[in-house]
Amino acid sequence: MNIKRSPTKTLLIRSANQVILRDGVQGLTLEAVALEAGVSKGGLLYHFPSKDALVVGLIEFYIAQFEDRLRAHVNDAEGPKAWMRAYVLASLSPPPDEFDVSAGLIAAAALNPALLDPLRERYDAWQAMFDQSAHTALARVVRLAIDGWWVTTLLALAPTSDHDRAALQNILLTLIEESL
Repeated sequence: MNIKRSPTKTLLIRSANQVILRDGVQGLTLEAVALEAGVSKGGLLYHFPSKDALVVGLIEFYIAQFEDRLRAHVNDAEGPKAWMRAYVLASLSPPPDEFDVSAGLIAAAALNPALLDPLRERYDAWQAMFDQSAHTALARVVRLAIDGWWVTTLLALAPTSDHDRAALQNILLTLIEESL
């Protein structure tokens, strides 16, 4: 994903996330984001000409951050297990603000589910990488386990401890090592 990450765009995206986290999706207005970022509404509109464009920017920012981590882990490994291991590590070792940054995903789903299309496209690409594995069933289990952890954590449904997250990561990495 080639998202231009200017300091101002990053500030606006992080500000939009803060507005969502503080005021909920209904509080996400261009005025609120501009105020949070300390820029004029015109300055915001220069980078994001509409609320939908801002939400798409939130999603693209999240995807770009995840794919940066994914690439870093892939570059650290070789062989057919490398991509699956990288996905586990990139997913289950997120930076501290990961779920703050992903607040835009909730906004997109609530405001206009079609705005999630860039994420759907990336999921299709990630699934295609899993499908290249010699053990497709294991690959699906790994991805679905990670997705389940991620969604429950994002929505605070039944958040796990850091210990539980680390245990899940170890179990998945062991399954990958022993099965491939």
